[in-house]
Amino acid sequence: MAVTLALTDTSSSTAGAPTSSTGTPTTSEPAPADTYGLASADDTTAATIITEEPTCTQWRSIVEKLVQDEYNGWNQRDKTGSRDRSRDQWTPEERAQYDQVAQALRRAADEAVALAKQTPHRIIRELYEQFIAYARAYSDAIANYTPHDEPLAGVMNSATQAIIYICSAITNKTAAARVILIEPVEPPTRFEPLHDPADSKPFMPEPDPVCSEWDALGDRLEQSPVVQAWGQLGGGIPASHWTPEQRDIHLAAAQFHNEFADQIEQAARRSDNPVLQDLAILSAQYRRAYAAAMPTYVLDDAYLEGVGANIFSLIWAACQAAEN
Repeated sequence: MAVTLALTDTSSSTAGAPTSSTGTPTTSEPAPADTYGLASADDTTAATIITEEPTCTQWRSIVEKLVQDEYNGWNQRDKTGSRDRSRDQWTPEERAQYDQVAQALRRAADEAVALAKQTPHRIIRELYEQFIAYARAYSDAIANYTPHDEPLAGVMNSATQAIIYICSAITNKTAAARVILIEPVEPPTRFEPLHDPADSKPFMPEPDPVCSEWDALGDRLEQSPVVQAWGQLGGGIPASHWTPEQRDIHLAAAQFHNEFADQIEQAARRSDNPVLQDLAILSAQYRRAYAAAMPTYVLDDAYLEGVGANIFSLIWAACQAAEN
């Protein structure tokens, strides 16, 4: 991460400035900006498949506790119905379920702050920060919930799942096995200023110009006959057991995923939002790795596609939340 420097202002006066032995004022060395204890403060690398992540075990523990609270009946709520009704139209049971989940999300967000500081990877930190920001935003919205608040939960859920899938790909050695199959991409040209993860804010408070492209990409993904045929097969059969017809479907899907990843990256690089760029290009890289793995697909490769899909959904939901 690029570190912003705080420069001492000596332009208006040299009074009180340190002097040399000859009495000539000397210029103080710039003091580095606060890195807020971030292990990733100096990470300026390009997005790529993550093969090691020290926070995975703690993250799984946080998510397990969160899921237990979400299984209070909230997880089985009528999602379509709740999106059409405001809080004042909920039953007392629904209000209790949502309020319990709001409290659980605040706790999980607070616990994730330490992980955002500990991870050595800038983009993993950004995922944690967006979980924190949107979990808190959704929790705050529950007190006066309207259907317009629902996309906040979409961002939060997608961030949660993206990190889980990244960790699963690491644990199952898929990430290490497949990272060698993809080409590196160009590193970022701009970075989000460092901040304390405890003060994380939504990365898209206003709609980004790329959102219209994201909507078009999402429609293309959902309407593609190739993707629909691939989805009907599921991911439960390894390549070694495919029929010739199944192989043709999978390889056609691989080509689609590669092209789709290119379109994601091209759209992301047109954005001035450095967090959106980071997340989108990471999504593209995982999708490329999944496509490259297709000829020798094993079941654990599905985690790669899970990362790509969840980060894509995260950005899509963030666009909807910003538009609301």
